[in-house]
Amino acid sequence: DLLHIAPRIRRVSTIVAGLIGPGIATYTGVLVADTATPAWHEAQRELPVLFAASAAASAGGTTAVLAALSGRPEPSSVRIGVAGAITEVVTSAVMRRRLGDLDTYASDPSARRLDRSSRVLSLAGAGVLVAGRGRRSTSIVGGLAVAAGSVCERLAVLRAGTASANDPRSVLRTAS
Repeated sequence: DLLHIAPRIRRVSTIVAGLIGPGIATYTGVLVADTATPAWHEAQRELPVLFAASAAASAGGTTAVLAALSGRPEPSSVRIGVAGAITEVVTSAVMRRRLGDLDTYASDPSARRLDRSSRVLSLAGAGVLVAGRGRRSTSIVGGLAVAAGSVCERLAVLRAGTASANDPRSVLRTAS
């Protein structure tokens, strides 16, 4: 819509994106979970959902910003960003609870900071997007916060996995 593409091309690209998007959004989570890295392997049920929610949050947040900058509010991007952010936060909480002793999101300082930043940015951004009701300034601030929260969540996953791979107890516990 922002690029003013011909309606037929826009319709075809929307259908193609709808068909391949879910696979692309979850693919990284599936690949990461299929490794020997303890924090990733043990979270194999949650990681694909987490990555899909993160993709939705960042796409919705970024689109909300771009739409606001172009002067054309886009309510669907706000809905996708908010839904993705909330799903991301909930899925992350479920994953951390299920990991229990392997929760390097809590034990590693960098992962803990990134995970906390993700929750704060995602929830605050979603709140601003909802409360802003399509106003330009709130769409920009909220969209940026949601997108930044999504980036922090992905970096938290990366850092937690690295920390768990460097912890001999986690590696031995997962191997047994």
